[in-house]
Amino acid sequence: MIVGHGVDILEKNRFNNLFEKYPSRLINKCFLYDEIDIASASFLSNNFTAKEAFSKALGLGFRYPSYPNLIIIKRNNLGKPLITLKKELHEYVIEKYQNYVIHLSISDTKYLSISSVIIEQI
Repeated sequence: MIVGHGVDILEKNRFNNLFEKYPSRLINKCFLYDEIDIASASFLSNNFTAKEAFSKALGLGFRYPSYPNLIIIKRNNLGKPLITLKKELHEYVIEKYQNYVIHLSISDTKYLSISSVIIEQI
């Protein structure tokens, strides 16, 4: 059963401006545990939309326990994006839904990043 769906879209130019001003601060605040091969603004804006879409699917936004650093974006060996959760956020979702699966899709253009997240209770 689908228990949450979130979508987020972001103008890469807007994200790039933040990344140029505060690169290390932004990485530490939002991407500390992500697997980042290339710390480009384009790649990170894709990851950020995934985190935002997850927080919307959960219905919390970015507030306790759904902080960006607790939502980890990785890619498998074929490049498929995956979400894993750090301990306290994972425990919150387990308490709320018992068993769950997170479906993530990320897409982008030259100017936009967009992500869709579905949380499914199994």
